[in-house]
Amino acid sequence: MSSQFSSGNVQAVLERIALLAVQFDDDMALDIWAFATKHKKCEDVTLKNLEGYIDRMVSRSLFSPEIVKGLCIGNNEPPVMREVVEFYKNSDLPAYIIFISDGGVYKDAEIEGIVRDSASKPLFWQFVGLGGSNYGIFERLDNLTGRICDNANFFPIDDFNRIDDRVLYDRLLNEFPVWLREAKSKGVLNC
Repeated sequence: MSSQFSSGNVQAVLERIALLAVQFDDDMALDIWAFATKHKKCEDVTLKNLEGYIDRMVSRSLFSPEIVKGLCIGNNEPPVMREVVEFYKNSDLPAYIIFISDGGVYKDAEIEGIVRDSASKPLFWQFVGLGGSNYGIFERLDNLTGRICDNANFFPIDDFNRIDDRVLYDRLLNEFPVWLREAKSKGVLNC
C-alpha cells in the first residue's frame, strides 16, 4: 500500500467514503482501523479532522518501511477482521464495513471463516481492492456457501481519484440494501 498512501489515493478514498459514512452514523464519525502485520483502531474520522488525516497517521521514518508506526509491514487481515466483528457483533444497528486492500491476500481459509461466521451478526463487509492484485477470497465471496445470508461484496478499482462519485457510490452500495432486507427477514437484524 506504500504507493497508494504516497500517491494520495488512500486520503482520496477516505474523503469520499467519509462523506458516505457520516450519513450512516448517528454521531457522524467513521470508525477506522489500520493494519499490516499488526493492527490498531485509530482515531475516529469526522468532517472536522478529515483533511490531512492520512498524513497524520503515516510514519515518516526514513529507517522503517512501515506505513503506520508500530504495525510492521505485510498483510494480516484475519486479526483486524476479528476485532471488527467483536466491536460490532452486539450492535442494535447494522454495521457497514468498508475493508480496503491492495491485494496479496493469502489467508483465504481464515478470512472465509470470519466472513461465514459473521453472517449471523449485524455486519456487512464491502471489500474494495485498491490498485493491487491477488485479492484471493475477496474475489470469490459471491460464491461463498454456508452463510445465513450473503454478508459481503467485493469490487476492485485502480484509482479512486478517477472514478465518478455516482459510480463509486453505486458500487459501494450495490449489495448493501439487498443484505439489509435479507438480514431482517432471517432475524440477523431486529431494527
